[in-house]
Amino acid sequence: MTLIQPHQLRWIERNLIDHDIPFVVIGGVAVKFYHPARDTGDVDLFVGAEPSTISRLVAAIPKLSADQNARAQLLDRRVAHFKVEGLYKIDVLTFAPGLEIEEAVSTAEIFEVDSVPIPIVSRRLLIAHKLAVNEPKDMEDVKLLQ
Repeated sequence: MTLIQPHQLRWIERNLIDHDIPFVVIGGVAVKFYHPARDTGDVDLFVGAEPSTISRLVAAIPKLSADQNARAQLLDRRVAHFKVEGLYKIDVLTFAPGLEIEEAVSTAEIFEVDSVPIPIVSRRLLIAHKLAVNEPKDMEDVKLLQ
């Protein structure tokens, strides 16, 4: 089962793992981990909004470090994410309804991709997140997950 493409994995390693930024995979890829029939177009990564994490994130990613407003935007619940451009199709979220980063990381399932451990949000927390978002696609995902 291919959840994460090699170029996405390299981006995650280079920008998150190498900078000790805690994260979990959420969204469609996480649903696919538990229910392989689910299709997805991107990888959603939840990093939380701890100020020190946001500072490391901004420092690690050149596009963010070049934007003087990046840190404030990532700490603002109304913005709270950025998209990795081009072929990566990665969304990095600092806030995710129904999730706290500490619990999400500590209860994550680990999926190895090319010997790199990738944390996937637990099924229980993924359902809680999808219920909190409460969009039609999320309700479909909840049915798949239950």
